[in-house]
Amino acid sequence: MIRAFSVPGLISISLLAVLVLPSTAFAGWNHLETEEGVEIYERQARHMGEQTVKAVVEVDAPIGQVLTVFTDPEERKEWTYRAREQKVLQIDGDEERKWLERYWMRINMPFPVSDRDYLVAKRYELHPEERKLTAHIRSINDDRKPDSGCCVRALSMMQYTLEAIPGENRTRVVLIAETDLRGNLSSGRLVRQNAPTWPRETLRKLAERAEANDVPVDERVADWHEEDQPGKRGELR
Repeated sequence: MIRAFSVPGLISISLLAVLVLPSTAFAGWNHLETEEGVEIYERQARHMGEQTVKAVVEVDAPIGQVLTVFTDPEERKEWTYRAREQKVLQIDGDEERKWLERYWMRINMPFPVSDRDYLVAKRYELHPEERKLTAHIRSINDDRKPDSGCCVRALSMMQYTLEAIPGENRTRVVLIAETDLRGNLSSGRLVRQNAPTWPRETLRKLAERAEANDVPVDERVADWHEEDQPGKRGELR
């Protein structure tokens, strides 16, 4: 079993319920733009930074391919906007239905801004009855990756949802995020200007990679696009 709520040093873990809620529970979103197939919304932040951002895209690929790309640590740096380097610290769980990953990532910021880095725990959970995967990301403290002076240590609370569209080989991906870049940018204009860019580019690159012909289908979710059939929906393969 994953001990997702007992990670030492997990920041604001009591706030988990905020982003566990389905996106339909978030009222008052302001639509910012729709570009390259990605819809971007914002609302007032509740816990960190200036705003909460929501990005939505439909990927022209089955959830099995999106899941393969999304859960592969080696792929993550390729689709995360401005990711420069990363290090996986630990993966716990059976990876069949629930698992927890701890990792560090450095984000390349435009000159003259200092790079930011994140140290996070990412809890994955498959929900076969709803044909979706959720991933909850929270900043943590971990002595294996202390502040090194390379960057400003930023904070993050995020939720990804990957949902199969029944009857179609398409997948809906939703990202909800609050971030605090800290340093001199915590309330700076650059943060607000960048708000639509990083989620749009992250989901665009995730979709682009997942739609590639060489991406294998994760067999655990291979039948999630089928129309309802008694005895099949809700099973993990």
